[in-house]
Amino acid sequence: MGIGSLRYKQACWFLTGVWLLCVAVIPLKAAPGFSFLIASDLGPNGLRSHRATLSAMARTAEQIAPAFFIQLGDFFHQDGVSSVSDPRWQSLFEDRMREPSLQRTWYGILGNHEYRGNASSVLEYSAQSPYWKIPSQYYTFVVQVNDSVSVRFVFFDTTPLLSTYNGNARKYPEATRQDVSRQLAWADSVLSSRTTTLTLAFGHHPLLDAGNFKNFVPWSTLPGSPLGLMEQLHALIVRHRVDFYFSGHRHNVQHLTDGKSQVQYLILPSGSQPRAFPAESGKHGPLKEVPADSGDTNSPSLIFARKARGFAVATIENSAFKVAVFDPQMRLIYSITKDFSKKL
Repeated sequence: MGIGSLRYKQACWFLTGVWLLCVAVIPLKAAPGFSFLIASDLGPNGLRSHRATLSAMARTAEQIAPAFFIQLGDFFHQDGVSSVSDPRWQSLFEDRMREPSLQRTWYGILGNHEYRGNASSVLEYSAQSPYWKIPSQYYTFVVQVNDSVSVRFVFFDTTPLLSTYNGNARKYPEATRQDVSRQLAWADSVLSSRTTTLTLAFGHHPLLDAGNFKNFVPWSTLPGSPLGLMEQLHALIVRHRVDFYFSGHRHNVQHLTDGKSQVQYLILPSGSQPRAFPAESGKHGPLKEVPADSGDTNSPSLIFARKARGFAVATIENSAFKVAVFDPQMRLIYSITKDFSKKL
């Protein structure tokens, strides 16, 4: 199916200058139990663990036949890839695609480690591979799951939004050249078009995580105050009532809420190298951890956290959206289910 309506095209052209960023509805009619797999930080800090996670994903895909895969950046540690002909494409991606169950579309985003190399080539490789698909630094599409359920997928490019990267031209040259105001305008335009049952957003870096509780800024109480770029993105996600924001980068599992909105924040584990949760490392102050059904509305709240490696399986069945996080031995780490029957 082509790009959306002419009016939507014109709005995207005006706001972004690149209408190809406004990817259209994917003509995908899924059977009951529509699913997709998500992984992050698959970069081989340890090559065996990289293989173990992808092997577990392959076995899972054999069982459930997901519509596609999503990778949340840092696929190539430490310094990305140098070009579309970098041999790491063969060793770390193409060789893995020999597993038939992995031979599906891999949507993705750039992580900070991709920006340490030739970030543009990670996008350009989409033209060479039948599976690797990153059409732009940020993009969106809609899946019509069935006659009553549709899902908008929105992918953000978070590295250029952070001063750690956009202020370091020597180490992250392409991050310093991105037009971040254009991405935020595009995000506002796409998210304001709320016509789907669910809206799922994806970025490499968390918008909220236990490591920044001490410095959490209650942006909703500061209208008109100058905000950092990530805080501006965060405000857009809350304002437009996104259902889930998925991220990686932290190399551990976290489920958080901000206490002010319906957004569920899920930080997914590294596919290769786990990292201690902040409370375990002793590097941060006291954290507020509450059970999921406590009804506590203080902001923010940490519902679950664990040091782990693995991947996630997301499933839509009947009127529920479920995310389950597994380790490379396919043991369940954590799951969350959201009932969206009231939206139907």
